[in-house]
Formats: sequence, C-alpha cells, structure tokens
Amino acid sequence: MQLGVMSALFAGRPLEQVCEFVASSGLTAIELPVGAYPGAPFFNPAKVLSSAAEQKRIKRLLSDHGLSLSGLAVHGNPVHPDSRIAKRHHAEFETAIKLAPKLGTEIVINFSGCPGGSRSDRTPNWVTCPWPNDFTDILKYQWDRVLVPYWARAARLASKNGVRIAWEAHPGFCVYNPDTLIRLSERAMKASGLRGKPVLGANLDPSHFFWQGIDPILAAKDTAPSSGSRS
Repeated sequence: MQLGVMSALFAGRPLEQVCEFVASSGLTAIELPVGAYPGAPFFNPAKVLSSAAEQKRIKRLLSDHGLSLSGLAVHGNPVHPDSRIAKRHHAEFETAIKLAPKLGTEIVINFSGCPGGSRSDRTPNWVTCPWPNDFTDILKYQWDRVLVPYWARAARLASKNGVRIAWEAHPGFCVYNPDTLIRLSERAMKASGLRGKPVLGANLDPSHFFWQGIDPILAAKDTAPSSGSRS
C-alpha cells in the first residue's frame, strides 16, 4: 500500500517544490490536478499531451523524488445543464484520459456530475428521494437520458486509451454513495457494450461518507472489485 496526496492543495507552488515537500513528508504517491474544479495549477495538460519532452520531464521529476502517479484529477460536471460548463469539463476530462497513460497512470478521477431536472433547466438538480413523483421523473430523466449514455461513451473512450475512470462519490452529484456508484457503473458498462473488467469504478474518499452516516469500511467492502461486477 502507498500513501499519497491529492496535490491541488499546493496550488500556487511550482511542481518541483511540491514533489520535494511530498517526498520529504514520507509519502510515495501523488495525484495531479489537470482541470475542471481543481484547475490545472502545475502545467497545461493540453500542451503536455502534445509534447513528449514535457511528458518525459514530469515523469522524471516524479521518479527523482520517489513518487508514483496515482491518478490525474479532473473533478467536474461534464453533464452540467449549462452547456458551456459541460463542454469545458468534458474537454478537460477527455484530455486527461489521453494524457494519463503518457504520464504513467491508468487512473482518471472525476465526479459523476449532476444534470438539471429537465432539458430546460439551467442549474444542476440533486435529487435524493423518489417521492413526490416529480422527483422520480427527474431521476428517470437524469439517469436514462443523460448519465448512462454519457458514461457509456466515456467508458468506451477510457477503454480505447487503456484508462480506468474513478468516480469520487460526493453529495451534490448523482453518484454520492456506494449504491449510486455501483448502479451507474453497472448500467453504463452494460450500455457501453464493453466486455470484461469494468473501467468505471470508485475513488473511495471516506470524508464524504462520514457526514452522510455511511460506514466507510462497509462502503469499501461494497465497492471492492471482488463484489461481482462492482469495481
């Protein structure tokens, strides 16, 4: 097991300084932010994607400090009802998928996102109960019309690039607990037509479970790869 850090909290410092601090703290892994809500504080992901020299520089920097790249973080809302936000977050997510294997990781971390409650909504609508029936109708629209089709396409893109997508279950997004995470993975994988090991899984962050009354140990067991088709 490795201990690492999500390095977005070091925004404002150069990556060289961040790596030095992380290594001196006894950590051996680092998660790099490359867009959406965490931003891209250390390098321009699109430019790095097109530069073998920059890819080599970043990989060498991590290696020189004894750090492995645990994943690229692009936590966003690629299904946001505001099309400008959705397009930007999707583009940054797609760049991360293509960049991840070039920097030595197969993991891209994201949120599931949260659509509006209908095609005419302008803001996300987070629904957590099935009644009154308005809420059931919203959930059906969000899952059947938006989430499952989007993540089925994302799964195919990830598989093509040899990458796995790890959702951080977070309140405010449609995947916010183990049940919603497992359901979206199973439904989107089925819709993708892919066979074999799922490429849609969990970035298990227990901090968001505590205040929802979720036991993080049980959550880890529920989302473990050994639990049937769960990933």
